[in-house]
Amino acid sequence: MAFRHLTIILISLSIQYAVAQSSLTFDKLFSVGIHLTKTEYSGELGNSIWNVKAGQLGSYWYYWGGGFSFSVNLNRSFFVSIDGNYGSYGYYAYPYPGKNFLTNKLDFTTTGHYKLNNGYIFNEDGFIAPFFSLGIGVAKYFYTKPKLDLKYVNMGSPHRVYDVNIPDFVFPFGGGIQFNISKDLAVRYQYLIYVTNQDNHDNNHTKSGNDIYGQHMGSIIYSFGDVVRKDNCHCNF
Repeated sequence: MAFRHLTIILISLSIQYAVAQSSLTFDKLFSVGIHLTKTEYSGELGNSIWNVKAGQLGSYWYYWGGGFSFSVNLNRSFFVSIDGNYGSYGYYAYPYPGKNFLTNKLDFTTTGHYKLNNGYIFNEDGFIAPFFSLGIGVAKYFYTKPKLDLKYVNMGSPHRVYDVNIPDFVFPFGGGIQFNISKDLAVRYQYLIYVTNQDNHDNNHTKSGNDIYGQHMGSIIYSFGDVVRKDNCHCNF
């Protein structure tokens, strides 16, 4: 219930802020996207951030997922997005309890993005559109009890650990680059680091500091909602 309430509050705040803006200097107001994601872990067991081979077990455990986004352009420099992603998450160090974990993760975030193609740094209508991101959200993890029989351990498969059923606050930051194919269609790559407020998802508490995960997101973006450009407005954005 608390997880649902946090999600509703984050979505409501972002929509209210977007509606309050009036300095429109772009062509499309809204956009929706679908993601292909890959999650990477960093914590006591090791680090797989930007390290494809770390923490994997064969080709099966590559921690893929998918998601969606809804974005609102605020002005020529900023847009805000609501993102939801679901997929596998884990790390494999050794085939022993406390040395590996596997779960499914669901996260919802509200993220503000600063666009570099704002007419001040890069051309507004350029094909390449880089941006920086900073946000806040919640993450929920879905575990099952581990199988402790000898046969399962000998298989060397990451076991799913039974953990406290409490959602995380997450604080994503990073950036990305968008390739504008047309006014309506774009392809986007984004990478975010998510700082969490807990240290119990990997079933290991041997060091201080909370768990962190990174997330690659490759997206197809469709924009809609025509607006009248106000290129002659004196906006301080």
